[in-house]
Amino acid sequence: MSLQANSVVQTVADSDFDLVDRAKRGNRAAFAALVVRHYDFIFATAWKWARSREDAEDIAQDVCARLAKALNQWRGEGALRTWLYRIIVNAVRDQMRSKARHQSKLDAAAADPTLPRSQPPDVEGYGVNDDTLRLWDAVRELPAKQRDAVMLVYGEGLSQSDAASVLECSVGTIGSNIHDAKRRLKLALVTGEGSGFTRPSPDDPDRATPHRTLENKTMERSE
Repeated sequence: MSLQANSVVQTVADSDFDLVDRAKRGNRAAFAALVVRHYDFIFATAWKWARSREDAEDIAQDVCARLAKALNQWRGEGALRTWLYRIIVNAVRDQMRSKARHQSKLDAAAADPTLPRSQPPDVEGYGVNDDTLRLWDAVRELPAKQRDAVMLVYGEGLSQSDAASVLECSVGTIGSNIHDAKRRLKLALVTGEGSGFTRPSPDDPDRATPHRTLENKTMERSE
């Protein structure tokens, strides 16, 4: 085996701690190995927040760019992926703020009576009848702190302690945000406002709802 090939094999086999240590010292191969190892995780996490492949790819690329500068902040305490969530969530927030500003400009333009009206987007195949998808769409509409707490604990499977570390707040704050999020989702179910939910028909009280999915399946984890 050549020296170069052996170096590649060794890099792939190295632990995250070893790769980060070498990347901090300017080893480009070590940094590249980190990106390759964790890119799918970064993209998948971004997609859960964004629900758009294009947006998820933009977020993942942003995270990789930020990672090069942020590595010095990781001290090897806890799993690298838990620490990566912080960078991903921050990138998601920045991207959402940017999209919101852009959407505001589009809305202002749409209100101009001199401009032609565009056709509504094609939603065929979006799965609007899938309660689980609708539930998580509603979660993404929650206030940012509530959304991120629910996504990390119930979407990503982190403990409330790890979620608190990612979001740089107390465990009590995570619990409070999750409690408030559940209350908002229950209210959305009752009123049918702001979530795309509809109240169950009185003739079919046992019909599955996103709320029941939340309580009975997604949020079975003890707090």
